[in-house]
Amino acid sequence: MLLKDLISLFFAISFVIARSNVSLGQERLDPDTLKLINNNIELVNSLIKERQTMQACLIAKATSHLIADNLINLKEREPSYNWTEIRNVLLEIPLIHCQ
Repeated sequence: MLLKDLISLFFAISFVIARSNVSLGQERLDPDTLKLINNNIELVNSLIKERQTMQACLIAKATSHLIADNLINLKEREPSYNWTEIRNVLLEIPLIHCQ
């Protein structure tokens, strides 16, 4: 993945975060946000397998922030998922692969 692609990905993530405009869980979760989180988790997994760890770490960190910003709504939308644990695993990726 090229640096240009990573920059585009982060702009897309920033746009979705800004668009979701979540304040204390009072607003609904944007379906694009959930889709982006799911896609990013799969992408992180693929990047680690391909040994593209720097990109995996950047995306894992951004996705963990996206989960934190939308945690209340994610729990309402997908209550069977342990979003806190998923976020913690994403936060561990940079500690394991990018130090």
